[in-house]
Amino acid sequence: MPEEEVFAVAHGKSLDGPTAREQRLLSYFRELPRERQDDFMRIAHTLHREHAVESKKKKDKRAV
Repeated sequence: MPEEEVFAVAHGKSLDGPTAREQRLLSYFRELPRERQDDFMRIAHTLHREHAVESKKKKDKRAV
């Protein structure tokens, strides 16, 4: 369990779904050796480039 989640629970808070998933992702990243972190970032970048959902902010700028 990531320490962020432990501290949140200790303070009477719980992490919501997206936040808990983000914390788990960060925990996975931190547990990798540096060279594997670089691989992780390349994989994440590729997935983002191929599958990212446009943010509302970007869509609003296009409408203008």
